[in-house]
Amino acid sequence: MEAKELVDIIQKAADDKNISALYADFGEGMRYPVGYAHIEDIRNAVRIFNESHRPSYAFGYSFHWSEYFLASAFSHVHLQSRGSLDLFGATVNNLFLRSALDKYGVKAHVFKHGDYKTAPNVFTEKVYSKPHLETVKSMTASLNNTIRTCIRNSRALNFDDVMWQSISDYGSLTAVNAEEIGLVDSTPSVDPLPSLLEANKSDDAKAKLEQNTATSLVLSGLGIYPNDVSQGDKVAVVTVDGGIGRSLAYEIISSLRKIRKDKDVKCLVLRVNSPGGSVVSSEAILEEVKALEIVSLPVVCSMANYAASGGYYISTNAERIFAQPTTLTGSIGVYGIKFDASQWAKSYGIRSDYYPHGSHGATVHPLTPLTQSMKLNLDRTTLGYYDYFKSIVAKGRSLSPQQVESIAQGRVWTGEQAKEVGLVDAIGGLERAISYVKSAHTTTEKVQVEYWPKKSS
Repeated sequence: MEAKELVDIIQKAADDKNISALYADFGEGMRYPVGYAHIEDIRNAVRIFNESHRPSYAFGYSFHWSEYFLASAFSHVHLQSRGSLDLFGATVNNLFLRSALDKYGVKAHVFKHGDYKTAPNVFTEKVYSKPHLETVKSMTASLNNTIRTCIRNSRALNFDDVMWQSISDYGSLTAVNAEEIGLVDSTPSVDPLPSLLEANKSDDAKAKLEQNTATSLVLSGLGIYPNDVSQGDKVAVVTVDGGIGRSLAYEIISSLRKIRKDKDVKCLVLRVNSPGGSVVSSEAILEEVKALEIVSLPVVCSMANYAASGGYYISTNAERIFAQPTTLTGSIGVYGIKFDASQWAKSYGIRSDYYPHGSHGATVHPLTPLTQSMKLNLDRTTLGYYDYFKSIVAKGRSLSPQQVESIAQGRVWTGEQAKEVGLVDAIGGLERAISYVKSAHTTTEKVQVEYWPKKSS
């Protein structure tokens, strides 16, 4: 189940007065990895349910950092009596292959513009470089500060930074420890749902609680459908999810062209959840977004877990950009790689002859060494891409070239940091972006929200 579906189900439950409580069983942990920004979206939906003055319950056999970040939004948190609570904080793990490549005689020649463009470091470094480590420290500090603040507010705790650090350094908290300091409300030995059902006097309500799991809510029609079918003006939400390459670009461009022909669509929300990808595919999507200006269709961007590099590139033409505090964005920089495995091949008696037409024909061939002409060409090409990337950011964000250079260089920013430096306009999730466009760009009482690309039935 996608985060958006879960958000819709919880919001539907908040609107349904026949639902008396919200219950989430975390089991031994979330089955699928969920990014921090998506967790913030779900937390916000739980908060809305809580404001309806109905209880919400979270139960788990154990909670790790991201799971507890979500669970803490519920009004009641239960941890199994022999379970543990691991609040170690946000961590980043990076792999470095330089020593392995050296061992086998493979060279990775990297051409990058932006000292903080660290993606190729996996091939060129043995440990964190200074800019890479600086990025990781800044990013994790911002993430931890945001998440700790959310937990503190949800649980009404008075923990200061020293307390949080001591909890992190302590290690795994027992259920008893967690209850003593207010991180959980109770430590039952078994799932508390049966006792909660028993406490409810209505047999009908018991039956509803037993039947209305997230899955059954979708199947029974109580959940949300892919597209809201109410009449009136339309808002199109186009989701760019994953690495940006030819296939994804084709799908997004096809959706944008269909939307452009629909005169009932009054605004488009570009929902970006991408770490980037191909320069040419990103450019193709951006140009199609710009083409919406032909029909005077405004575009607003909503960033999810990631909207970095190419993900930020395609967002630059939006009139307003929304991001969660934990969104990772920016990474305005460019790199290219030329692998040279000629020495490895030679050691195994492998010979590769080639006859290039011109000086650069063998650039992409991994068994040919890097020549000076190749080096100059790759360096010139990546610099050109970098300068153009900065120019579209400057134009889209109304920043001077000097301002862009100071926040570019491949730096990754959290949504909170991005707002401070001018890369993001407002903090909020998809629902806030949709609410904004409904207010700013629609005129009918009812607004139909369509999600693209449309799923095949």
